Amino acid sequence: MALHVIVHHQRDTVQPWINAWLDDQRIEAIQTTKEIGGLCQGAKERGQRVFVHRCGSGELSPQIGCSAEVESVDKIDNTTALVWFKNPIPLNQVPPRSPNKGQNFYLA
Repeated sequence: MALHVIVHHQRDTVQPWINAWLDDQRIEAIQTTKEIGGLCQGAKERGQRVFVHRCGSGELSPQIGCSAEVESVDKIDNTTALVWFKNPIPLNQVPPRSPNKGQNFYLA
């Protein structure tokens, strides 16, 4: 099962985390929880790509915007991490599931 991280669209006015985007599909980095940072580190060690589930915003539907390799995971403090990605591949796919409000990752 692949890790899917859930992020807000860069044009969404509600941004609970700071994320860096290359464009509307491809992610560069995410600020996230220590738990998700650990899951991303595990994906890196296994050579697995992480899928980016971008929430809907306004007229934009939710989608899997891209998959990417984890480049590095850096500790920000005791509860947050900064995950850098590399080689993002745009996908523009329908998500395999609809996450619950407040959920920030799933395996599918």
